[in-house]
Amino acid sequence: GLLVARLARAIVQRVLKLVRFESLAQRVGMTNVLKRAEETSSSSDIVGTLVYWTLLLFTALLALGVLGFATAETFTAIGAMIPNVVIACAILILGLNVAGFLAKLIQTAVVNAEIRQGRFIRNTAHYGMGALVVILAAQQLGISSEILSTSFFIFFGATCLAMALAIGLGSRE
Repeated sequence: GLLVARLARAIVQRVLKLVRFESLAQRVGMTNVLKRAEETSSSSDIVGTLVYWTLLLFTALLALGVLGFATAETFTAIGAMIPNVVIACAILILGLNVAGFLAKLIQTAVVNAEIRQGRFIRNTAHYGMGALVVILAAQQLGISSEILSTSFFIFFGATCLAMALAIGLGSRE
């Protein structure tokens, strides 16, 4: 399984380089997301790594099945989850790019309106939209809406409390 996974990764990376996947990734915006995340791997390397780990996962599941620990339901559940993971990754990539674009647009509008806190407003909008994108991706993975909404409310409340304390303590004098 390890040998097949390494061979499949090498083949996928070569095929992606032949079809110029990097230029497609740059047009879609995946390269910019990787640069912002300070990731040194290329897009084709990441896809190859995903293929590698997917094959290793199936090898491990097959080994568990031979040992009697995994059943057909386990294989079915993992096979059914792969499209959801791909869609969640697409939501993250596209959503974070749109959030970054809208945040820059907001900063431009705020600077043109001559408001001094343009960067703060941009960052607040960017992180808020980013949190919503992460929640949408987590919902695609099947995480309960109640858990996500409760987590968001706790995070939002903690942020508001921190800002209230900072403003209150900062403007005492």
